[in-house]
Amino acid sequence: LDKTGTLTDGTMTVSDVRAYLPEGDVERYARDLMLAAGDRNATAEAIFNRFGISENADIKEKIPFSSATKYSGLVYGDGKKLLMGAPEYLLDPSDERLAFASECAADGKRVIALTLDGELAAFFVIEDHIRDTAPDTLRFFRENGVTVKVISGDNPLTVSKIAQNCGIKNADRYISLAGVPLEEIPEIAEDYTVFARVSPEQKEALVTALQSKGHKVAMTGDGVNDIL
Repeated sequence: LDKTGTLTDGTMTVSDVRAYLPEGDVERYARDLMLAAGDRNATAEAIFNRFGISENADIKEKIPFSSATKYSGLVYGDGKKLLMGAPEYLLDPSDERLAFASECAADGKRVIALTLDGELAAFFVIEDHIRDTAPDTLRFFRENGVTVKVISGDNPLTVSKIAQNCGIKNADRYISLAGVPLEEIPEIAEDYTVFARVSPEQKEALVTALQSKGHKVAMTGDGVNDIL
């Protein structure tokens, strides 16, 4: 299963903003990103609902979201680069402020980082809403001998917590596949329940690996990462 839009119903809200630059600047940057985004996914919709959208901005280049980099953004006319995405992809691993993102993730919340030329401008805390029918559906799977695995591009702690709240067995067995080569995936495909920070190619490799071990595999997802 995918997480966003499958275990959750796809609606998200910005529940908190932790600003490291003046709040007025952070709000303006968020609105500029919404102007550059074009079509909005659920995350962008939550930010749009909180901050709105700029009527105009000096944008030289738009940077579309990539499942490889886990961020999107823009380049201003003066060359400054504004990015929004996964904190651990945008900040140095030694940055102590990442602890805040981990705390939120352990509570099932998502954290999006906003950076300007590599400097942290803000964290946006986003809450998913678990689909009302998810726990009953997952109980049906469990009672009928179906093993459920969750494959997501999100933070592993966030995905694990939501999976636990849905009643998925062994949801505390999670792993991030960030940087894991495709050839190593067959070794771990059966060992974990939650696979996070997964690329589309890794998702395909997981399904193939489980099939190669004799499992019948069904998959559901609603996003571009599920096309493969």
